[in-house]
Amino acid sequence: MAENQEEVKGGEATNEEVAKADVPPTAEGSDAVPNLNLKEVESATGEENENELYKGRSRLYRYDKTANPPEWKERGVGVVKFLEHKESKKIRVLMRRDKTLKICANHFILPSIKIEVNSGSDRAWMYTTPADFSEGSANTEILAFKFSNPENAQEFKAKFLDSQEKMKALTTSDKDTPKEATPAQ
Repeated sequence: MAENQEEVKGGEATNEEVAKADVPPTAEGSDAVPNLNLKEVESATGEENENELYKGRSRLYRYDKTANPPEWKERGVGVVKFLEHKESKKIRVLMRRDKTLKICANHFILPSIKIEVNSGSDRAWMYTTPADFSEGSANTEILAFKFSNPENAQEFKAKFLDSQEKMKALTTSDKDTPKEATPAQ
């Protein structure tokens, strides 16, 4: 090993020779090549029967009333989607955290939800949802979505209001309130 170090310092060894010197040989004396036979596994996301109406990157916060004093807590950073069910036509918000893909927002877009500017920022919107299912059970949550720029925030709001109109038309024609159903996870 000391000879390899001297060669590298002197500039006489190539990168390939140094790389081979650092890899221990196998029993046959050749470089080790792993033999992996991996099979592709199908995994259901719960989004198979839904059409994507909107998709954008956001940072999600929830208002924690139980903290003393109450405060905004970050719930995750990732892609927020508006998904319309192919059969029932109900629209929900779904957001998964980057890397872990854990659900951090999962609720229907109800016509009764009032979307507001958060703290006067042109990049953040907030609203109260009566039933968010991201923690497994229905919880009333105050949520805020913060975007990287005002254009993305305005697109989110426009798609949200459009989705509310679609849900309003759906609930008046079906006499069915979507808050009774649980969004797919």
